[in-house]
Parts: sequence; C-alpha cells; structure tokens
Amino acid sequence: MTTTSSTTTGPLGLFQRLDRMTRWLSRDFLGGPRLLKFAWVINVQKGATAVWVLFLMWAYQHWSAQAWVYLGLNGSYGVCWLLKDRVFPDPNWEQRITFGGAINSVLFVLGPYWLFPWVLISGLSEGATLPYLGLAIALHTLGIAIMMTAYGSVDTAVEAMRRGAWHFVTKPLNLDEVDLLLTRAAQSHKVEKDHQRLVTENRELKKKSGDSPTGLDRLIGDDRDLPIGER
Repeated sequence: MTTTSSTTTGPLGLFQRLDRMTRWLSRDFLGGPRLLKFAWVINVQKGATAVWVLFLMWAYQHWSAQAWVYLGLNGSYGVCWLLKDRVFPDPNWEQRITFGGAINSVLFVLGPYWLFPWVLISGLSEGATLPYLGLAIALHTLGIAIMMTAYGSVDTAVEAMRRGAWHFVTKPLNLDEVDLLLTRAAQSHKVEKDHQRLVTENRELKKKSGDSPTGLDRLIGDDRDLPIGER
C-alpha cells in the first residue's frame, strides 16, 4: 500500500520543489569538490558593495548627493552584515558549496543587487533619481531590520515560547520543517479546542443536573429497608 504525502501537492508542494531546486542550484550545481563556504561567497558580495559603488561613481564621474547617500547606506549595510557574521554566524551559511553553486548564487541572487546602483549612477534613472533613492533607503532599513533580528538563539527561542509562541523557526526556512510544524500546530489547536468544548459541555451538564429535580444527585440514594451489605 502506498501513500502520497500532502506536502507534494498544492501550493506548498510547489514551494517545496522550488526550495529543493534553489538549494541544488546554489549549493550542488555541477557537482565537484565543496571547497567554498556559502558564507564566504555572501560576505565577499556584501563587503565589496561599497567598493563597487565607489567604482561606479568614479567611472561615470557621478558625485551627486544621491550617489553618496546610496554609498553610505549600502556600505554600512555591508559592514553590518560582516559584523553579524563575525559575532553570530548563521549555521546555514556555513555549509560548503560547489563552484557551480557559488557562480549561480552570484549571477542570480547576489549579483542583481549591484544592478541597482548602476541604474542610479549611470544615468539610466535620470528624472526618477529621488524615487530610486527613497526606495534604496527603504530597502536598506528593512534589510538591516531583517538581518539583525532574524538570528535565533536558545535564549531567543525560550523567550518567544514564554510569550506564547507555539514553536520557533530560524531562517532560512526549511519548508518541510515548516509544513510539519504547521500540521502539528493545527492538530494541537484542534485538541485544545475540543478539550475546551468538552470542559464547557461538562460544566453545563453539571449545572443542569444540579438544578433539575431529577438530577444526577437524585439518582443515587440510600434505601434504609435494604440490608447493609446490599445498600
């Protein structure tokens, strides 16, 4: 007898397949020796962003306030990222990846981040510089908040559970784990809801039986005519 897991169908199944494909492309692509840590690839891109923006400013002789603001925002973001990785490295980024995976990560994930300053500094965004700058500031602030608050530790997990969290999940998300946790949470919620319903029904039954002249407390009595052993 064969069974089909519910995690392989529907939107969640699609996300799981995409997650597996993404992991393969970024970590296992082309195979071969795993000499690079994922963290090294990410740190090079994050740390070199300020150098890249400075190079663009020099190449296009673009020294506007917008360019300097972008440099300050993303340069500081790169520094924060390196400090974060130094102080509390994410175990998920400590995994070894292939050279093919590193190339894919740069081309399709990390590299596109460098397109934004090129659009801003090269002049392609002429006439829309301020909106681009506003978007850059918003993304920078959001990125810093997510990066610095997404770290999980035992103390953080304990505090989250103490405040009412059902479970604690760190990033990057493992969709299989999330699906399992959501299933367990739903089951736990159903059990708790059924328990509360039964408690309420039992309380109501006790109340009704106590108020009724034929309540449960009247079903058991003491017949003085019966012998003591048969009472």
